Amino acid sequence: MGDTIFIRTDAGSGVGTGHFMRMLALGEAWAQAGGRVAFGGTFPESLAHRARAMGAEVFGAPVGNDAEWTALRAKESGASVVAADGYAFPLHFQRSVRAAGFRLLVVDDNAENHSYDADWILNVNVHASEAMYERRNPECRCLLGPSYALLRSAFRGAARRNATVRGRRLLVTMGGADPPNATGLVLEALRADSRALQATVLVGGANPRLADYQRQVSAGVRLLHDVDDVTSLMLEADVALAAAGGTVWELGLLGVPCVALALASNQVGLAEELHRKGALEFAGDARVAPDAALWLDRVCALLDDPARSAALVGVARALVDGNGALRVVQSIKET
Repeated sequence: MGDTIFIRTDAGSGVGTGHFMRMLALGEAWAQAGGRVAFGGTFPESLAHRARAMGAEVFGAPVGNDAEWTALRAKESGASVVAADGYAFPLHFQRSVRAAGFRLLVVDDNAENHSYDADWILNVNVHASEAMYERRNPECRCLLGPSYALLRSAFRGAARRNATVRGRRLLVTMGGADPPNATGLVLEALRADSRALQATVLVGGANPRLADYQRQVSAGVRLLHDVDDVTSLMLEADVALAAAGGTVWELGLLGVPCVALALASNQVGLAEELHRKGALEFAGDARVAPDAALWLDRVCALLDDPARSAALVGVARALVDGNGALRVVQSIKET
């Protein structure tokens, strides 16, 4: 086995694209350290293209027993390390992969797997703690907190937003799939809003509703689909309305004040804790009594309060520096 990491993850309209995108950041950092990368799983061709563009080998969807398939593909790619990011990798999967001779990184958000047999557990959330992983094998090392947040080099190397420039520019980004259709609700609210917001609305490649959104576009709204590099769009914004996933770390690093929505259960704890710490405004769970007009009220309150916006940015920037993926790679290589 050589210096290759095999990344097992999934993405799509049902599970979103967050797991894949943060693994893309890990793969990029691994390649930058001189290693080779392979991806395996069920994900759209647009995401497979992104992996190939960074030089990764890409395998298709698993067939049969997932753990056995993963071990075979990892061996075929020459990997020594397997990284598994998702909710379909329980204890028996972990044990099987390690028993096949691979070191295993399990990426986790809220101790969803309950029990763990791994070499590393990675949880980048601000509320992560070792107490969440008491049911793990003794030699497992925990990599916890935002210092390990997995951001691509495009964010790490980007300029920081000039907080003194104020306007009415809103960036709306609800992730790659947006299962509860928060994007559509925001577009309708923008149509009815009279506060002269200039909105750029990003639609992810796994979101199946693009045609519907195109019919909902109103004056002052720019709709963009499956954008590869969003850093410049983030830097243009005065405030962002975003899903409370990995995007909040990107916005925090670039210095964009954020109103966050939870679109999935694993995002609620992160959004609540970041709100408590004063790193963003949490406008609630988009799956529970969604009110896009209220979300826009929260956005406009930030636009009208530069001191509050600056305070959010200051806290967020103190939490994440963009080097998390490099730290994860270093931890793996040093162990």
